[in-house]
Amino acid sequence: WPRGAVFWPQHARQARSGRAATAGPIPAAGERENWHSALSHSRSRACASGWPRPSPGSFPAALFAVQDVYDPVVLGALGERGWRRLASLHVVLIGCARTGSLMAASLARIGIRNLTLVDPDRLEAHNLGEMDLVRPQQIGDFKVYAAAEELERMAYRLGCDAGSRLSVAPFAEPVSSLKALEAAKRADVLISCVDNETARAAVAILARLYLKPLLDVGTAVWEESGRRHMGADIRLVMPDECLLCVGGLNEPGLPCPA
Repeated sequence: WPRGAVFWPQHARQARSGRAATAGPIPAAGERENWHSALSHSRSRACASGWPRPSPGSFPAALFAVQDVYDPVVLGALGERGWRRLASLHVVLIGCARTGSLMAASLARIGIRNLTLVDPDRLEAHNLGEMDLVRPQQIGDFKVYAAAEELERMAYRLGCDAGSRLSVAPFAEPVSSLKALEAAKRADVLISCVDNETARAAVAILARLYLKPLLDVGTAVWEESGRRHMGADIRLVMPDECLLCVGGLNEPGLPCPA
């Protein structure tokens, strides 16, 4: 992973059908035993809202070669060897709201094949104007399930063969949960797009504990001296470093895990 390299490919939204949308009942949390039942429910609702339900024969097995899909933007920047190394990484993305959903879409578009999403929150109406990969019919669903469904569709639209297609594992749980900890331990790279310092510190501790590279991304709007400011902070922290040591948190007094 090149130090300091962040990719934000420009993306375009596919035009929606003009048919009226109807949303079915949202299952209770206890009914979401696994990702497959969640995806099945989301597909049923998507079909009712005008989206064509994918079937095994709906998409070609190999429409384009990988080099045709990602060249020249990504392959030109990294070279084919560098891109293939990047695409083979298992990336765990913690936080799937505004910044996290954009990051997930960008990772899919540059060819990442193994992506885990971690976020315990559900999609609310105010998220529709700030998040990528979500639709009004998904309000009330967990953000990771909504994003994973759209990422699956994106993977088919890119047209690569099944062996090069994105695989998404969504965990609607906090970063401190056992599943999130196990995913972080197996990951090659951790990406933090959380919206509070407690979660940011938790991800930093996991990265240090498991010796994982951490890409920490944060954005903010604040007022100072009567003027409004906007800013972003992007840090690539290698395993021999620590986010808390390099000043990646606004809250002082948190202990360093090193």
